Amino acid sequence: MYSLYSNDNRLNISERSLLKVKKSTSGYLTFVMIKLQNFEYLENYYKMKDFHTIFKMFMKRLKTYKDFFLDSFSIDNSKHVLVLNDSKSLDVIDSLVYNTLSQPYVKGSVASQLQLKLSSYIAKDKNISFKEIITYLNRALIEPNYNKYANISEYTTKHEKVLVAKNSMVNLLVDIINGTSKSSIIIEYDPIINIENNRVSAFEALSRIDSTDYGMVFPKDFIALAESNGLINGLTPHILKTAFSGYGDLKKKYSQIRLNINASPYELLDSSYVDILEYYRDKYSLTPMEIGIEITETMLFENRKAILQTISRLSDLGYRIILDDFGAGFSSLSYLIELPLSEVKIDRKFISQAAVNKDYEVFLTGVVFTIRSLNYSVVAEGVETIEQRDLIERVGAQEAQGFFFSKPQTQ
Repeated sequence: MYSLYSNDNRLNISERSLLKVKKSTSGYLTFVMIKLQNFEYLENYYKMKDFHTIFKMFMKRLKTYKDFFLDSFSIDNSKHVLVLNDSKSLDVIDSLVYNTLSQPYVKGSVASQLQLKLSSYIAKDKNISFKEIITYLNRALIEPNYNKYANISEYTTKHEKVLVAKNSMVNLLVDIINGTSKSSIIIEYDPIINIENNRVSAFEALSRIDSTDYGMVFPKDFIALAESNGLINGLTPHILKTAFSGYGDLKKKYSQIRLNINASPYELLDSSYVDILEYYRDKYSLTPMEIGIEITETMLFENRKAILQTISRLSDLGYRIILDDFGAGFSSLSYLIELPLSEVKIDRKFISQAAVNKDYEVFLTGVVFTIRSLNYSVVAEGVETIEQRDLIERVGAQEAQGFFFSKPQTQ
């Protein structure tokens, strides 16, 4: 990255700096100006030092997504400019700004509301100066109908949900997102075994937090908390890049394997999720067919239409869609027809009951037959005993995972 501002934090109009950045991109260099709309209110409400701390907190959080932009620099106390590699990242940036605003901004016991406006400029003219670019970005912010250049746009993102950190675990998640924590996201890989040849055919990526204060923190202790506090989308890049990086090492040990990752309904409702997934998939040179997105039936109870649209988009791109925990609680066979599935995972409770109850086994046999008739693969979850292993082979499941085969491994 090249610094585009001087030591006194004022814009350095340097054509040499612009050329350096241009050499690092093959597309059209794109600039996004972020303006803090309620600057005067916050400046008056807080002491100046405290106010700057809050705005710097926002920019620091946004910079955790630095994979999506080349550089950034300040114009003044209320404006910041991001330099993007190309215009394809524009839609992503809007969502990332919103995600960043959805995190708590707490000074003392008060949660601040930040209101931002964004304008963008695609620099197709490589002879343009910094000064001209900043002029165009500023004018687009001031004049809503300004369209001297078709590649200038204006849109507003507003912090609609005021959140206050509720406990130390939320603070831990915020610090991980900000990159200010000694704790980190780690991935354990749970092997999925091919029943026919007893070889590893895939891994499920299971996220954990390796915490200096709490030890190993498992999903049940932080995923729901992250979702309810608007933090889950901030964790997504950390989880994906850690999972994909480790999977690259696993591919050196195992041949013809796949990777499954779990998707939260909040991630599927976020317009930037697919773009972020695609970015990291491409960065680690993976194909969509290598990656399975595990979803559950319960996430379709609310916001069904929007979630189905994201699932369809993922399927169209070539990702494998996997229905997880089938048979847990309410199950509808209609999902098997409605969803663009490639695999179905039978819930561990269904497996354990069928291993000791003949009626359950008969029913499970029919379920597996129906799923396979639709050309979906069947994976049995939670296999822990030899009796359960023999059961899943009898009923026709092709793959299985559980402690009988292996515990999750770091790599």
